[in-house]
Amino acid sequence: MPQNSKYSHPRLGLCRVRDGILADSRCYLLRGGLSFAKNRIIRHKNMFSGHQYIFTRRSCRKYTTQVPSRPLVEQVIQAGLYAPSGHNGQSWLILTVMNPEIQERLRHINAQIMGTDSDPFYGAPVIIIVLGDTTKRTYECDGALALGNMMLEAHRLGMASCWINRAKETFALPEWKEWLRSLNIEADRYEGIGHLALGFADGPLPAPMPRKPHRTLWVD
Repeated sequence: MPQNSKYSHPRLGLCRVRDGILADSRCYLLRGGLSFAKNRIIRHKNMFSGHQYIFTRRSCRKYTTQVPSRPLVEQVIQAGLYAPSGHNGQSWLILTVMNPEIQERLRHINAQIMGTDSDPFYGAPVIIIVLGDTTKRTYECDGALALGNMMLEAHRLGMASCWINRAKETFALPEWKEWLRSLNIEADRYEGIGHLALGFADGPLPAPMPRKPHRTLWVD
């Protein structure tokens, strides 16, 4: 749809679209394909159902050597930035590591903390680090939501990902605090929340595991 145009809504009639996002007071048209009108959500034909991404996303533990383009990675990061956060504090800090030397150091220290000789990042060509601002009360939850958003967006874009733990232990170490300081980050203020291994899956992703029963409860 053009950035500035008119859109004929099937129920509301003609709506004005500005910058591809905002129409008039009756109708909001979003790039993702949703119209919000009179407290209703109308799904357009070109939009995939949101639950498809939730139900089909899988953690990937084997990646090709193909490096995703920067625009693709930036879309994943943008999804993380739009995650919910406590009081809109946006307490996360997202670092994208493409440098092979730094990646190798991250792989080594993560394996050391884990107590293994294998690569905890499964050969992923992109490593994203999420840190949390410890001055915000909800920083751990905020960072987890950002990681969740990025995993879903990566899947939507045809990429694969996996949450990798041990960020908290890694960025509590003096040498990694010093690395953060070299990036002008207040190392004592930020705590590691998690890493995201990102790339393209080398082979099919695993089938979904059955959901455990008795995990929901209705209180009427």
